[in-house]
Amino acid sequence: MTKFINFAVDLGNGFVKAKSEHRTVVAPSVIAKEQDVSKSSIASYQDEETTYRTFDSHLRKGVNYIWGEGIKNAVKSPDKLLPTYTFQDRYKSDLYKLLVEFVLGELALDYDDTVNVRVVTGMPSDELEQQDKEDLEQAFEGSHVVKVNGQEKVIKVEKITILEQPMGSLFYVMINEKLEMSKDFTKRVVFYDFGAGTTIMDVFENGKRDDDESITQPLGMNDVYKEVRKMVQRKFSLKKLTTHQIEDAFRKDFNIKVGSKMFNCEEEAKIAVSDFLERVMSTFQGVLNSRDYIDKIYITGGGTNIVKDEVKKYFSETEEVHFVENSQTASVEGFYKFAEVMNTWED
Repeated sequence: MTKFINFAVDLGNGFVKAKSEHRTVVAPSVIAKEQDVSKSSIASYQDEETTYRTFDSHLRKGVNYIWGEGIKNAVKSPDKLLPTYTFQDRYKSDLYKLLVEFVLGELALDYDDTVNVRVVTGMPSDELEQQDKEDLEQAFEGSHVVKVNGQEKVIKVEKITILEQPMGSLFYVMINEKLEMSKDFTKRVVFYDFGAGTTIMDVFENGKRDDDESITQPLGMNDVYKEVRKMVQRKFSLKKLTTHQIEDAFRKDFNIKVGSKMFNCEEEAKIAVSDFLERVMSTFQGVLNSRDYIDKIYITGGGTNIVKDEVKKYFSETEEVHFVENSQTASVEGFYKFAEVMNTWED
């Protein structure tokens, strides 16, 4: 049987994580029009934080967009960024479909001009049995024609596999580099996945999700950033402040630069994270009434480092709690491992 070239893609609400056999890509889940790039006479000397590529998709012929790791530093102002984050028909939106094209085009740069691939991706667990799954399949399946920095790429998605989002972390933890499954795979485990737009609690046993004790909440780190922004605006009387600036502050010792002034939001961040966890963890407690039969607990997702210190208090010392390494990319790494396992089935 034919072995596929595998692309693993995790289109998170905050960041895109994508992987092929050649490399792993991590970049914000926003795009922008090329016309909104800040022009600079020193552009050729800019560092890697400002890296991006130009894209031209058949979905919007004649309109050039940019996307990449340094997109937020490349545009004239934050309001020029086009977010793909939404709960209403997200997978049907033009911006989301464009992002799919750009991610596939980026990974395809390491291959011939036409490449046939299998895509493994994930989505919030509660959406798998809804229309959303079909919408996501339609966004990926079929042929995609996109120009990346002027080079045309044709990506033919021959197969699309969609998993529960936390299952990526499950495979990342349970499958080793030799593609061997851990004995822990049969155990009853729970994954808490802290993402930008959702927070998920999924209970697995033998790799199967227990729907009765699992739930996806439409709250995530973006909600934390919004609360911090409100508090900072009130405290310092700032009229113009974006969630992108707050998100950056979480990575820069909670410092926000506005003009020539610097403001610190560490106190507000602690309050927002504490309130957020109280809200989501109480809901989780109502769904998973007892963890007495849970063998191991895993904390994962791009928001892990933000909640890590505060979330510990929700678990007892007798519980076996693991913070997944490389939590931001764990899901896409797990998706890729699963794709490689599927290739062994087809030998």
